[in-house]
Amino acid sequence: MGSWTSLGVCCMQLSFPATPQAMYIGGVSTNKPAAVGEVTFSEEMCGALKVQLESGDRVEDAVARVRGQVWRLSRHPVGCRAVQAALERCSGYEASELAAELRGHVLEAATSPHANYVLQKVITQLSSASSNFVAEELLGSAARIARHRFGCRILC
Repeated sequence: MGSWTSLGVCCMQLSFPATPQAMYIGGVSTNKPAAVGEVTFSEEMCGALKVQLESGDRVEDAVARVRGQVWRLSRHPVGCRAVQAALERCSGYEASELAAELRGHVLEAATSPHANYVLQKVITQLSSASSNFVAEELLGSAARIARHRFGCRILC
């Protein structure tokens, strides 16, 4: 895979590829090289973040690591669980800020095998004022989403 210089930050890892070879990004193998400074995730790192959030140990630090990475983490098999735990553990205001990072991605999240769970948590955990963007972005697509194998989960 070539040599890598990495700066690990719990669930996030900043990677700087030495060669433009295949790599693992967000739970999916890709042949395109990572952009310099692009955040990548490992299952172990996401798992550690999830455990930290669920245990209640230094929740503020863990939420800070999730902030700015909600959309990327939501598409990761373990990262989506870390985002869900963050939405459960942080204050209502912080949860609203985290959820806002999904704006513009609702249709894609609804059909994602992982991000749909995050949308479900946004809908059930946040106030209607904080989660109304989900319904707004589904306007005109609700019938298609209702028939989708993952999308149907957020409409129940």
